[in-house]
Amino acid sequence: MGTETVDAERRWRDLPWRERFDPNRLTDGLPVFPLGVLFGLNAVDELDRTAFNVLLPEIKKSFGLNLNGVVALVTVAAVFALLIELPVAYWADRRRRTRIAAAGAAVWAFFTLLTGVSGVLLSLPLLYLARTGSVLGKTANATHLSLLSDYYPVTSRVKVVYAHRLANSLGQFAGPLIAGFLALWIGWKAPFFLLAAPTLIFVFMALRLHEPKRGMYERLAAGADQETAESEDDPSRFIETFRILWRNRSARRIYVSLPFLSAGSIGLSQLLSIYYDEEFGLDAGQRGILFASIEPIQIVAIVIGGIVVYRIALKSPGRAMFMLCLGVTVQSACLLVMAAAPSLWVAVPAHYVRSFFDAMLVPGIYALISFSVPPRMRTAGFATGNLWLLVGIPGLVAAGAVGSTWGNRAGLLVFTPIYLIGALVLGSSGKFLDADIETNQRTAREQAEERRASTGPKPARRRPLRAAGR
Repeated sequence: MGTETVDAERRWRDLPWRERFDPNRLTDGLPVFPLGVLFGLNAVDELDRTAFNVLLPEIKKSFGLNLNGVVALVTVAAVFALLIELPVAYWADRRRRTRIAAAGAAVWAFFTLLTGVSGVLLSLPLLYLARTGSVLGKTANATHLSLLSDYYPVTSRVKVVYAHRLANSLGQFAGPLIAGFLALWIGWKAPFFLLAAPTLIFVFMALRLHEPKRGMYERLAAGADQETAESEDDPSRFIETFRILWRNRSARRIYVSLPFLSAGSIGLSQLLSIYYDEEFGLDAGQRGILFASIEPIQIVAIVIGGIVVYRIALKSPGRAMFMLCLGVTVQSACLLVMAAAPSLWVAVPAHYVRSFFDAMLVPGIYALISFSVPPRMRTAGFATGNLWLLVGIPGLVAAGAVGSTWGNRAGLLVFTPIYLIGALVLGSSGKFLDADIETNQRTAREQAEERRASTGPKPARRRPLRAAGR
């Protein structure tokens, strides 16, 4: 990735251990306010999602749903959100991403409140609308990663993306505890009224963010001077975006792997909540404690993953991708153990190990996609990856159908071969990733230099002559 990244790795290695983990070094001296705001928006997003996951058995009983009904609820919301995310991202590559991120957060806060209202009214159509709208607001989250890639340089991007991902663990820790105990105290609707409030605080903070230059740090990494680096690329046309992304060999393989990984990421948490309820008899409070106890493990995994992936990616992003592939293989084995677990003492440790490697996987993939996708279509690149998650919906539906017929354990077993296929495809992207990153950086610099040469230097402004005596 160039001499700049090699120098960064050498400087980091030469620091004393205490200084290596100084929080002030996370952004390489740049302001941390943008990271803090996007961190907060990411955390409050998880409060709603994890509350719904933990309380799903109570919601299922209130509305008289079976397992197929639960899968249908999750699937309809996910499909609608993923379909709308790409147009939003395409728009974000042409407009102020900071405003779009704030608007998305306001939308999901409103529909989080509506989830509680649907429970009060016991209206199933309103519940579908609330969950679909809640996920719809989160479609703006692709702008977070795009903004972070342009707020901070290439050398700190992996660290920043992993730090941003810590917000997920914070929300996933607080969400189950708050939701589980409030549900035991005053019913499952109350958490959805309470959890919308923190989102609005970060919405107002997001409105203060400035819009960064798109792709500036890629051009600097390729050797451009500051003036050339600040010259933004023209946004690509809609069809051209897909053509360029598909022509990118590493991005294409990452995208193809995502349906196999998404079969678990979209609905596995909901199925696990029902699994613990029906197989081991855990109530809402116990499930809240269990899911919250996973988060410290994920925080450790994100810290370790951020350090390890950062150091490997500075030398070879392709090798970092191969390491993530091994983590997916371990997750597949853990799901097999959970499907056969005779007791909680076996199921929970397997769940912990799976969560550890899952926490390392997602930010790693996002960070490496940010390198391989051209800056002028970066938001669309992230959203295109999420669109590929739709192809994994049949795997989730199959798990729900198998679980309804043969039990929750059989439903979990469906994910094992799906994850293994995803691991193989994801690992194959590594051999092309280094070359694609170098091509993107060089192309970004050459296009910026061509634009600067074609426009020429700006003529100096001449002050008008003044009449004598005035």
